[in-house]
Amino acid sequence: MNVMSSFNAYMTHGTALFILVFALITSFDNFVCKILRNIVCIMSGIVCLPDLFFLYKYGMKPDMSVFEVLMATNTSEAFEYISMYVLKFEIIFGVSIYLLFLFSIYNYIERFNFVKKYIYVTIGIVMIYVVMGTGISYAMHRHMKWQDTVNFVRAIRMGKYAYRDLKQYEIMLHGNTGEDIVITRNEDSIPYVIYILGESTSRNHQSLYGYELETTPRLDNMKREGDIHVFTDVVSPHSHTMPVLEKLFTFYRKGAGGNWYEYNNIFDVLKKAGVNTAWISNQESSGVYGNAGRVYASKCDIGEFTLIRDSMSEIMEPYDEALFPYIDDALKKAKLRNFYVFHLMGTHGRYSSRYPDIDQWRKFDEEVEIGKNEQWKQIRAEYDNAILYNDYIVTEIINKFKDKDAIIIFTSDHGEEVYDERDYAGHDEINGSRWMIEIPMFIYTSPKFRINHPEKEKAITEAVDRPYMTDDMIHTLLDIMDIETDEYHSNCSIINKNFDVKRERVYAGKIYEK
Repeated sequence: MNVMSSFNAYMTHGTALFILVFALITSFDNFVCKILRNIVCIMSGIVCLPDLFFLYKYGMKPDMSVFEVLMATNTSEAFEYISMYVLKFEIIFGVSIYLLFLFSIYNYIERFNFVKKYIYVTIGIVMIYVVMGTGISYAMHRHMKWQDTVNFVRAIRMGKYAYRDLKQYEIMLHGNTGEDIVITRNEDSIPYVIYILGESTSRNHQSLYGYELETTPRLDNMKREGDIHVFTDVVSPHSHTMPVLEKLFTFYRKGAGGNWYEYNNIFDVLKKAGVNTAWISNQESSGVYGNAGRVYASKCDIGEFTLIRDSMSEIMEPYDEALFPYIDDALKKAKLRNFYVFHLMGTHGRYSSRYPDIDQWRKFDEEVEIGKNEQWKQIRAEYDNAILYNDYIVTEIINKFKDKDAIIIFTSDHGEEVYDERDYAGHDEINGSRWMIEIPMFIYTSPKFRINHPEKEKAITEAVDRPYMTDDMIHTLLDIMDIETDEYHSNCSIINKNFDVKRERVYAGKIYEK
């Protein structure tokens, strides 16, 4: 979104109700109304300044993540930022003109009672403005609350939620510091263990798993070449990201008591074992769905997000290829033993926004899709194109490690239903289906890995058809790395000969069967 369109959005969403309220208040001239009028004007004017600055500088309004950064910033950092970006001629000049304009308008209204004279005309215009503005807002951003159309009310709400989110983050971060971890075995000899975590990617839409459209040509080729081991019966414990993240990298499995952050996690374990760790993400850095990722990132030696944004931000996420420079930088800082997690945006909702709008990634259209109507076919085509782009991203990441002694595990957090058997697209725990938890899982092993770790290669090959739920992933990762703690159980690792193949996998209150 460019500055002009952002400014138009701000004028539509951020001032509509304010104008209405201001008009109504100004129509009365008693002492109380005058005080209220002054408060509204001063507060709106103050809040409008940073709004306009962010629109000018970043093409966006401040969201909850910005408020969190402000709350976590010390005085010296604040002054440094102001001196670098705010104390500029064009900014100071613009603020001066803005304040002069506001003062002139307000003084004019006070002297001639302009609004009172034309109150009915003003209300009529403003009502049209409000209906159009909030209507567009809700159509484009369904999560937006009506209060957020008033700029200073939105600032209060964002500040309140940011404070609450920071407190929740602090609780999670200090829930378990890893001080009680006891390493009982540490024989890791693999230089690079990589985990690529996808998003909303269903194996049922991958040609790698027999889907009728060629959505994963690169991975298909790697399978034919014997470079990847494709697991055939893997499901997610949930169909939402947050509960999956809570279990994927901790000893907190489905059915366990307490809170997930009270359990030890793989990053604290590996830190104690002397392994260099990194969390590099293209997902949100804070908020309802982002806090688990931020906790993990803070525990790593390298914690990077491609964009600072919260779960409800209106900012459009960059394509997953934005991760590549961060991965290259992490490789430059590699140590003797490394564990990296790359968290993709993958094939998350708004499928058409997950890949560049060029012919190369618009391979599928309504003509090749099946569905009850054109809308179904169009959305399925967009999802399949997102799968195609995801295939490119994953294999490009793999290529960065093909000349190293490396093993790469890929899973998605959960799956996605895309008009596969009913009028529904998305993922939902309450009305869940098998489409939402049936996920791809494969393991890539480099040529050097196969030479140096033949026993691991053999164990992986023998495990591909075992039934598995990813809430036990931490045990598999530790097994791969030959690291054990008191909490590690070999029967929870899919590549271990002691793996429990009879474990019941429960989803939405029902036992899952392939």
